[in-house]
Amino acid sequence: MSPEQAEGRKIDGRSDIFSFGSLLYEMVTGRKAFSEESRLSVLAKILNEEPAPPSQFTAAVPAELEKAILRCSARANPRGCLTAAKFYSPPAARCGGSTH
Repeated sequence: MSPEQAEGRKIDGRSDIFSFGSLLYEMVTGRKAFSEESRLSVLAKILNEEPAPPSQFTAAVPAELEKAILRCSARANPRGCLTAAKFYSPPAARCGGSTH
């Protein structure tokens, strides 16, 4: 569940990006980005913490992949300006910056 959903806010593309980041995190590390004993504890983590870097659990994670996962899993921006199309673009172009 994305931070927006957990707070009862309107769901938009940010929720999809957060879910994509969570899926990538689990595929790369073999563990959930936010794992606790109860659902309520998981929601609290989603709202108040960032996930541990995937390289903390899997040393072979390429740096660019880790950055992408963490960018998608961030509680706040830059996820807000990220779209699926921009996900693969150069970093400066993602949020309206210049690539030059």
